[in-house]
Amino acid sequence: MSIGFPYFPAADAREMESLSGKALLVSILGAGLVIVGVLALSFPALATVESAVVFGILLITGGVLQLGGAVCARGWGGMLTTVLGGLLCMFMGVVLIDRPVMAAAELTLVLAIFMVASGLVRLVGALILRFSGWGWTLLNGVVTSLLGVLIWRHWPGDGLWVIGILVGIELIFSGWSLVMLGLAVRSLAKSATV
Repeated sequence: MSIGFPYFPAADAREMESLSGKALLVSILGAGLVIVGVLALSFPALATVESAVVFGILLITGGVLQLGGAVCARGWGGMLTTVLGGLLCMFMGVVLIDRPVMAAAELTLVLAIFMVASGLVRLVGALILRFSGWGWTLLNGVVTSLLGVLIWRHWPGDGLWVIGILVGIELIFSGWSLVMLGLAVRSLAKSATV
């Protein structure tokens, strides 16, 4: 089934039919994500700092939930560990919210280390195992490692923009995917009525 543009629909047509009537909403939500992503790319330092704050809020929320779970599980052998873990999450959340610029720089360093390690694992795995598509995995490993090294070499100076750029790119691609889904559903609906 061709819909006129490359969305790559699933083989089961019922999947797309289940979205009929929601094409406009899906496209609008996707366009909203694209706009937010462009804003993040336009103001990467602000997006980076706000990402650190959101992460802090998530840690505080997770800590509160852990404490609640520990209270509900009184008498359980792991209660003390859960309480300490919850308090640590809350403490780290407060630090991220209180010092988002410093937190963003530290998160960028962790990201750089992760990218180097992840890229090396892919690179070595592709060279040793030679599985189907190993060349693409090798290229992925090289690029990921190089990006990690570039971020690391310019750290902490790039700590205020790297996360914002990556968040912006992710939001744009997520939004574009939803826009394309909405267009595919709309195109299928039009072709079904013709």
